[in-house]
Amino acid sequence: PMVNLEANQDSTLTQQANQLSTSTQQVKQDNTSTQQAKQDNTLTQQAKQDSMLIQQANQDCTLTQQAKQDSMLIQQANQDSTSTQQAKMDSLLTQQANQDSTWILWVTKEDNM
Repeated sequence: PMVNLEANQDSTLTQQANQLSTSTQQVKQDNTSTQQAKQDNTLTQQAKQDSMLIQQANQDCTLTQQAKQDSMLIQQANQDSTSTQQAKMDSLLTQQANQDSTWILWVTKEDNM
């Protein structure tokens, strides 16, 4: 009877040891899963930041293109202003030439009389 009792105790201890080993393995797997989840969360946060940086870069690119267009429009406006000033000067010169022509005709007419 004592042998059976010891054998039963050994069997119980073996089962408990196996359960502890299984529990230990489960805890290790849980820890590994937790670490993986933390890494996944970190990668998700990094992806969100990357997405925000890409959006910012796209906005910067759009603003740069707009600035280039604005610069071209300013250059065109400056050219238009220069052309307008030139046209005014041409008009004044034409008026002066017309006055000179009228004066020459009047002087010539007076000389012929």
